[in-house]
Amino acid sequence: MTGDFFRARFDQMIDPRQPLAVLAPRMPWAEIEASLVPLLAHKDRMGQRLKTVSLYLAQETAERLQSRVQFEHDKLGRMTEDNVQ
Repeated sequence: MTGDFFRARFDQMIDPRQPLAVLAPRMPWAEIEASLVPLLAHKDRMGQRLKTVSLYLAQETAERLQSRVQFEHDKLGRMTEDNVQ
């Protein structure tokens, strides 16, 4: 029985006759894991310094984007109103 009354155990969710369930115990998992460990190991990488960005320019860009979104929203609203009438 599981700790959570409403959740089924994993082994109860899988049909043991399914091809992948039959194949899984036959797989050489230890060898697969051993071959993947070097590829997935943590590698120290030096970070790259980003160009500094003016906060004024970032705010100006955000305001332009906001006004463009508002324009498109209003245009869509007008198109919808025209279709309703």
